[in-house]
Amino acid sequence: VLSAANPPIMGTAFITAQLCLAYQHTPCSICSEHCPVENVIRLEDGKPVIAQDSCTGCGVCRQVCPAPENAILLMPALARPQLQI
Repeated sequence: VLSAANPPIMGTAFITAQLCLAYQHTPCSICSEHCPVENVIRLEDGKPVIAQDSCTGCGVCRQVCPAPENAILLMPALARPQLQI
């Protein structure tokens, strides 16, 4: 059951800089444009940075990444919130 008491944290996304187009000097902001959680992926000097404490690990950024080898790595949450009944 998803609720404020049981937040939807599935994991965390990480950017692999050597695969990310923006880190290779190609303009790209698709992951930050499509992230459904406000202000989780912000651009710093044209490069995406993920706020690890706010990322839910939903995977939208990974699905939209246009890099030839996907630059987004999803790591599952080690500690999932306990179900509140």
